[in-house]
Amino acid sequence: REVDLIATDYFTTIPDLKAAAGRAAEGVYVSIYGRPDRDLPAEGRRFVAQFEASRSGNPGPSFSAAYAAQAAEILLHAIARSDGTRASVTEQVRRTKISGGILGDIRFDAYGDLVEGPFTILRVSRGKTRNALGLPQYDGAIVDRVITVKAPSG
Repeated sequence: REVDLIATDYFTTIPDLKAAAGRAAEGVYVSIYGRPDRDLPAEGRRFVAQFEASRSGNPGPSFSAAYAAQAAEILLHAIARSDGTRASVTEQVRRTKISGGILGDIRFDAYGDLVEGPFTILRVSRGKTRNALGLPQYDGAIVDRVITVKAPSG
């Protein structure tokens, strides 16, 4: 109880973590890539609302639909700008610059990594609290914070 523990996204099925660790799981922090739908920019929240409406109000099995949509959009645009080869598509993905997209502004560095990337930090809570993400695999955890990590320069 005197030490804060942080686990990777491998532990995001919170009910399973709580079943395996019991009370020892309480207070554990779990990191997952991305930000909750409620914290997306306006374009992302608009996409999520339309996506949920197409699924009769069901957001899907995770909060990653916006990330999948943005990735598909990036790839399709890169293919359209390429000469059709894998190398050309890869180069076009790296050249992608998006302003005000589903996930906000996106750029890649020379290695193909995002210049900035958000991570949500969940905290395992006591009981069966319906969490801020509203999805069963995260039941029993709350959103503690969202941090943005920047790629190292150079």
